Amino acid sequence: MRLRLLLLDALILSMAACSASPVVHPGDGAADMSAYEYTADSAALGDVAPDRVNDASGEPPDGRASPDGAVEEIGLSDASDAAQGKEMADADGDHSGEVVEPAKGWEGTYTTPYMVSITGNSTGQIKSIAINGNKGSIVVGGELTKVIVTEKIEWDTPQTHYTLYQMLGPSDDDLVVVYAYCEGDALTYIYAESFTLPMTGMPATGTCELLTGSHETKGVLNPMKELGSPPAQLAGVKLTGEKVSAVAGKGWAKLDKQYDITLFGFVDCMKCPSADGRGWYEFHAVLHNQFPKEVCFGIFYAFPSDNQGTFSWGFCMTDFRHIPAQPLGTVQHLLNQ
Repeated sequence: MRLRLLLLDALILSMAACSASPVVHPGDGAADMSAYEYTADSAALGDVAPDRVNDASGEPPDGRASPDGAVEEIGLSDASDAAQGKEMADADGDHSGEVVEPAKGWEGTYTTPYMVSITGNSTGQIKSIAINGNKGSIVVGGELTKVIVTEKIEWDTPQTHYTLYQMLGPSDDDLVVVYAYCEGDALTYIYAESFTLPMTGMPATGTCELLTGSHETKGVLNPMKELGSPPAQLAGVKLTGEKVSAVAGKGWAKLDKQYDITLFGFVDCMKCPSADGRGWYEFHAVLHNQFPKEVCFGIFYAFPSDNQGTFSWGFCMTDFRHIPAQPLGTVQHLLNQ
């Protein structure tokens, strides 16, 4: 199974690792995304099924962020995009006339140094995206999901400059994580993953409109009522250290405070481009306390070259706050037990 990959994983991760680049970009030396071919195979995880393994061999990460930390946080969603949701649903065809109604649950206000609007279309599992002022909807896997933009990540390559936007879209029993790649005012790629959908990416066509300056966004997210289980293929994965421990997809992490964590995605970026040449592994997770009282998303990075780890791109959906990127110190990982 071969997928066109975007450098999203490498981009996100390099930010936290190379310069502490997390999941979205591999570093200054990364090549143009179109030059990379993503091959999903089970080599890294032993018996792990190909559809659950993101092995970005020779290319940037598939929809992730770099482990570094140049993170700009962004806002929320509310009922104001109902008309936008209807327009997008009608355009998709599978959701004629459907509108994503605002949920009563996770709501708040968030101030960001920018505001972005993104509209476009893609193929395969990712059909369309419509973001207006840091909030909106995306059609993934046939489902129309309300999302908010949580990170703005700048990434320079020798060929071009990308701006990545990380978006989170919780639902009753799942969490969709989306990465949109913009080159100037053009949308060029979209990637998405969830508990039930392995990281999937496709070229996209559309527009990106960025406004700078302080913006306050107020809105509502559909609350998660059930926490998904780690995919069976991650049963043999271990990640242990002074600040994090996860076995068979479950564990804990000590960050700004202690969280329970549930892993749902893994990316092999040992061959992804990076400024310092280091490869890494990514562990995508839901962080939670007394679920569903506090529910967050974040990415843990492990760098085998020196057994160091980092955490980046954390955002709590229940109270709209960012979890600071930070080093994890020495970490040990086991992928195929």
